[in-house]
Amino acid sequence: MFETKRRLGLPSLPKRMRDLEIKKLTGRPEVIFVIANHQPSSTILARELKALPPRERADYRIAKVSYAGYALFADNLIPLDDFIAQLT
Repeated sequence: MFETKRRLGLPSLPKRMRDLEIKKLTGRPEVIFVIANHQPSSTILARELKALPPRERADYRIAKVSYAGYALFADNLIPLDDFIAQLT
């Protein structure tokens, strides 16, 4: 989708990304969840994440934004199962 938007020059693509070049594609997409303002002592988030459908076609990741500041960095993306383990 990104490449199509870039090639067509669609305005929904931020200007700073128009010259970005994709150098590597993975076989599986990553679904990234950004969780904000959740209560660590609550069990609701863990229950909802455990109820997600099986991850057969994509990898699920959680962006640990408290460590990333205002940007998402690959080092701060963790697998969903690891994040769920931290909640329990």
